[in-house]
Amino acid sequence: MKKLFFLLFVCFFTQTAYGQGVSFPEFPFSITNPGIFEPGEGWLFQQNVNAPASLAYMKGMRLGVLSSETLKAKYERYDMSGETVFFSTPIPLIQMGFGASVDVMRSIEWLGSRFSFGLGSASSEMVSWGIRYSTIVSPGTSETNGLKDITFALRLNPMRYFNIAWQMENTLMYKNNSVPMDRIHRIEAVFGRNYKMYLGASVSERRRDFGFHGGFRMQIIDGVYLWGSASWNRLEREINLGQELYSYRIPPALRVDAGLSIVIDNMSLSMGGRGPVPGSMMGIIWEEKPVYTSIVPEVEYALMVDFSREYKEKDYALLVSTARRCLASKYCIYMIMKMEDNKIALSRVEEWSRIIEQFQKKSKKVLAYGFGYSNSSYALVAGADRIMIFPGGSVNLRGLSVTRYFAGEALKLIGLEYQFVRFGPWKSAVESYTQKVPSKENEDNMKSLLSSMDRNFRGLLKKRRGLDDVKIGKVLSTGTMTSLEAQSAGLVDHVIYPDQIGTASFRVTRKLAVLKNAAALLPQSSEGKGLAMLILEGEIVSKKSSIPSFIEQSEAIEVSKVISALNQAAADPKFKAIVIRINSPGGSAMASEVLWRRISNLSRLKPVIITFGEYATSGGYYIASGAVRIFAEPSTITGSIGIYGGKYNIKGLVDRLGVGLHTIKQSPYADMESKFRPYTPEEIKLLEKRLSHGYRSFLQSVATGRKIPLDQLKKFAEGRVFTGKDAVVYKLCDELGGINEAIDFARKKSGLSSKSPTYILYPPPPPIWKKLVKMTLGESIPVGSKVHPMLKGKYLSPSLFENGPWLFLMHRFSVH
Repeated sequence: MKKLFFLLFVCFFTQTAYGQGVSFPEFPFSITNPGIFEPGEGWLFQQNVNAPASLAYMKGMRLGVLSSETLKAKYERYDMSGETVFFSTPIPLIQMGFGASVDVMRSIEWLGSRFSFGLGSASSEMVSWGIRYSTIVSPGTSETNGLKDITFALRLNPMRYFNIAWQMENTLMYKNNSVPMDRIHRIEAVFGRNYKMYLGASVSERRRDFGFHGGFRMQIIDGVYLWGSASWNRLEREINLGQELYSYRIPPALRVDAGLSIVIDNMSLSMGGRGPVPGSMMGIIWEEKPVYTSIVPEVEYALMVDFSREYKEKDYALLVSTARRCLASKYCIYMIMKMEDNKIALSRVEEWSRIIEQFQKKSKKVLAYGFGYSNSSYALVAGADRIMIFPGGSVNLRGLSVTRYFAGEALKLIGLEYQFVRFGPWKSAVESYTQKVPSKENEDNMKSLLSSMDRNFRGLLKKRRGLDDVKIGKVLSTGTMTSLEAQSAGLVDHVIYPDQIGTASFRVTRKLAVLKNAAALLPQSSEGKGLAMLILEGEIVSKKSSIPSFIEQSEAIEVSKVISALNQAAADPKFKAIVIRINSPGGSAMASEVLWRRISNLSRLKPVIITFGEYATSGGYYIASGAVRIFAEPSTITGSIGIYGGKYNIKGLVDRLGVGLHTIKQSPYADMESKFRPYTPEEIKLLEKRLSHGYRSFLQSVATGRKIPLDQLKKFAEGRVFTGKDAVVYKLCDELGGINEAIDFARKKSGLSSKSPTYILYPPPPPIWKKLVKMTLGESIPVGSKVHPMLKGKYLSPSLFENGPWLFLMHRFSVH
């Protein structure tokens, strides 16, 4: 797309730049120039449809309404008043932006509207180009009605706070009354950021009319900007009115604009004046991701983190980032955590247990309030300064357990049989659909895994003052405690109602503060060199699954989209290192290998740092093995280096229904993957051959990436699953840690400062219309619906509907 765009740009430029004579009479102003505002900076702050090359660098959507009124028209025919409505937005995953605007323009003799559409694209952080199409609608003036323009623009950013742009307007010299309009060239240079200055010039190709303009913007105090601009133009023309030529000359004239802009959170308000022909200007601009400092002063606040709800991995990463901002801000004075008797992945519990310790090291209190506490929710806040509970709540510390289903016999009863071949006796994913009980290897592996996680869990509980091994044993054998019993046992400090939290918080912190919900806080706007971050959650697939649409699918990692984001991270010099968060049980063997290959190659160009979430097993581990460094939480579930493949056979079900089957084939294995018959012994051998090749490739890739001898790696392969803590011992991972630790390491490895920004490239933000639909309709399955979790997609995976081969841990179990 970008290459095609650039090729068209070069072709149009070379064919139209200097192709015609110099003596054509024409319409007095180019279509771009009875506009209300100068292209480029002006007081509009750039990144609008009139400067299309700048659209490529947008951070978020921008909407605006602008107004300009000439109070006394010295040159009545040519001084315009009017209003503009515009919007511009980035295009996710690719460094492009789109914008559109409508200008309603009027003078004492003329009334019309201009419609403009712009598209900008960047090949790198240093070079971008853009195209704009404009047309004028003025039904009362036939000379201007229907005039069109195509503008091309090129922008260079050789330094962080300097860019230079060139635009060619009226590129195709569309005609007015059979006479071509003149082409206009503009060049503009911009310096600075909060204190910004710009200089520019314009010249028409044939009439040699020219003009100069420049301006500045400076921050007076936080959120208040003074701006000003000046322009000097010369214009001399013969107008073709169809029947006669009309000559006129506008003498060189100076125009000066000045005013103030006030930024209030996402909104900026601008007012100004113009002279020597008196005029006024007003504007309101809304930005999805504000770039400029707000006038609203920071107030001391308490960060409220709500763990009573579930978070997708991207939302969770932003939650961690918000806590990191709170740690660094002098205005964030303490943190309060809202808890419930719900399940939280132990890997997240461990990450937040460390975050609590970091708050306390900075003398920032951490409070917790729960309507009830479960194993994981209590372990998360065990180290908090105060633990509070609702009077009707309970503390349910019962220890860890794992329950899995084995549906092999049940599936046979309905005539459904799964045929799988696996490499590694510990590759237990297939057992859920082929057996009634787990194999010995499977059971032993799960016992070892649970034992390791239990040690981690008890270690977290010990962060509660007064809890030791003996007391923990007594608490776990009790099972459930009421709020008062938990207070007597020293598990909680206060039994209070929600309306009493403010008073209790003040007694602990001795400070009054507003409460800010961490999940509702916008990510910090950022620019400059930093880290690229990709968040990969769900099963790894080559394309979206063919699961029927009536079943709600879980998250998926679609290879082509991830590759696109990785290519962007590799090509852009702004990104000095790449952090990839993985929370995946695996998926397609082919898709996993494609991602492994790209990440491995990319790690030779830039440091690629991996951080594991709750799961990083099989294919999820495979794609990480070529990175520079791997971080895992102590209770991350990882490993499962193995492979399986096969199919499900519904012949028994079809026979019971009385359906006859008749197959005609031209070669022996043409219907090998048919769902209406089992594999033959010869076909099983073919499947084993294919899977054997895939397994050897998996082993060799991991051995190369992790620098582990192949013979040693085999001791930890064949489908074995480990906790992150054990994986570090076996060198399958490098270090214990989570998102913060991975980011800190990536910054240090790439020579970035501790304040350098992190840009999330994948998954891209949803389109604005999806946000509106979600806000309007809410969840697709209503609260209180009796739909079983299996039908909501929580346990259904593409591997039930495709043949594989798969690198997948099908037991997506929860440790309770």
